[in-house]
Amino acid sequence: MTTPLQAAHDAFIAHEEAHDLWSLTAYGRRYWHFVRYEVFGWLMQAMELQGRRHGGYADKPLREKLAIHPRRWPATLRRSHWRDLRPVDLVVFPHPRHVPSDGSWVCPYTAPLVAGLPHRRYVVKDLYEGRHPHPLVDADLRYIEWARRAAELGFMATDAWRGAWLTKADRATCDAWVTDLERAFGVALDHDKVFRYLRKSIRNDLTLEKVYHRLFDKTRPRAAVCAVHYTHRNLAMTRVAKARGIPVVEVQHGFFGASHLAYNVAPGRHPESFPDYLTVFGDFWRENTPGLPLPPERTPAIGFAWLERERARATPDAPDATRKTVLFVSQGTVAEALSEAAVGLSQRLDPARWRIRFKHHPSDLSGWRERYPALAASSVEVIERPLGIYDAFAAADAQVGVYSTAVYEGLAFGLRTCVLAVPGHEGMLPLVEAGVVAKCADADELAAALESDTKPSPAQLDRIWRPGAVGRFRDFVTELIGPPAR
Repeated sequence: MTTPLQAAHDAFIAHEEAHDLWSLTAYGRRYWHFVRYEVFGWLMQAMELQGRRHGGYADKPLREKLAIHPRRWPATLRRSHWRDLRPVDLVVFPHPRHVPSDGSWVCPYTAPLVAGLPHRRYVVKDLYEGRHPHPLVDADLRYIEWARRAAELGFMATDAWRGAWLTKADRATCDAWVTDLERAFGVALDHDKVFRYLRKSIRNDLTLEKVYHRLFDKTRPRAAVCAVHYTHRNLAMTRVAKARGIPVVEVQHGFFGASHLAYNVAPGRHPESFPDYLTVFGDFWRENTPGLPLPPERTPAIGFAWLERERARATPDAPDATRKTVLFVSQGTVAEALSEAAVGLSQRLDPARWRIRFKHHPSDLSGWRERYPALAASSVEVIERPLGIYDAFAAADAQVGVYSTAVYEGLAFGLRTCVLAVPGHEGMLPLVEAGVVAKCADADELAAALESDTKPSPAQLDRIWRPGAVGRFRDFVTELIGPPAR
């Protein structure tokens, strides 16, 4: 059965092809790949099929917005200059959001994989919400923001001073395709907001293009590795790298499937800013993403090294030996629906037998009491302190989510899994149809489903999480670019 979100997703792809949106240009460059994912998100919010993706930077307390602590200045200075960059085999662009591990902060998607490589490399990191976590221990780690600022100053001096560097014709074109989308989907969008985002996207592309040419001139890598290809910084990087003959490899960082627009395009469409390769956690992800613009041989199933390591090391957080624990795994787009379900479930389950815990996405934690007052007033235990999801899984008996990658990770811990049937759950339908997870429309169905004990088989888990990720990735890189350069 086609769900409303899936139908809207497919209609959006059909619309962008019918209206030739991929050919849109402004300031001499194509821009649709830079804006489509964000525009689609605004459409889905207007249609009430999705919430906002994450909590905003404005929600964070002041102490989290302050400049870097003086004790971090030496490391920042050392990592921000590029004067001594030398040729390497790989340049790695990790996920900007890192997680704590053994007293430092690491990218869970790239760090375990590249640590197992003999190839020389630089790890090039951007800011996350205005800051870098500390300490960071990646070898040959460099920061990109100083180079970006220099390029932006150059842009201001040579381009922006001319005034409206995007013309009235550019604005008229933008208004026209936004209006077409409004008519097609029956909702209203903020035209000024879309145009501001378009200006920002083109400015980023202009400045990042110079940054990456400078970086690749100095490092001359044989390949680039990234997480989250659809951020501005990686879309620009990919286009520059491919123009220079440098293959780009994206490592899977989270959920994707048939309704994730960043990984789906029309048949035959091959965006110039899409990576050359995408290593996936398991065959399941490729098989359930029909619009991937890559053939199977370019989407090898590698596994998830971080999950393999952390599952073996997980320590149950606040275990309760007298009751079963249900863990709600949330994220910004579905937090409101999940919070309502958690409150409803708390009113239906016997508190002497069941404990209900709620874990917000890290970027949605600040300000949660104001956004979800019913959850704050309920008996649901909201985890407010920093806590690794695996330690939370290790203390749980069941989980409830929608489509977060963490829900799939919970399966690896043997948890009874329920999926709340709100927009976004479509990616879980193959597992629902296989009887691995239960689809629940409301708190009543959740309460009934939690009494059963269906779990995935080892074969099903291997399709989702292929084992041996570190070795498989090493073999993949060696096959792609050969052994380390001497």
